[in-house]
Amino acid sequence: QTLPCLGSPSATHATGIPATAVAVVVNSLTPVAVPLTAVLPAGVPGCFLFASPEVMEAVVPAGGAVTAQLPVPNLPPLLGQSVPQQVVPVEFGAGGSITAVTSSNSLVLILGSL
Repeated sequence: QTLPCLGSPSATHATGIPATAVAVVVNSLTPVAVPLTAVLPAGVPGCFLFASPEVMEAVVPAGGAVTAQLPVPNLPPLLGQSVPQQVVPVEFGAGGSITAVTSSNSLVLILGSL
């Protein structure tokens, strides 16, 4: 993991991603609290989306883990900005259909400087 500092990439790590899943990393400037069942038919009850899906990246897990990279521009007005981040694994069945969508805990990255 690396800290979210202006002008540097930030990296976070998520584990426990199912072997048949693609992880969607969600970064946002807007925190939300939406049950996945309210927005996706395959959403698993009890799983929530805590980062508005403003910027998303699909990542293939390796060994059940993903590292999420967030490039942080060197823009002084961003100092102190909160960036909610979450990983949403999308699981696929044998036929390629989506069988389940779950979610990780969320992080709130606070952009800083060194």
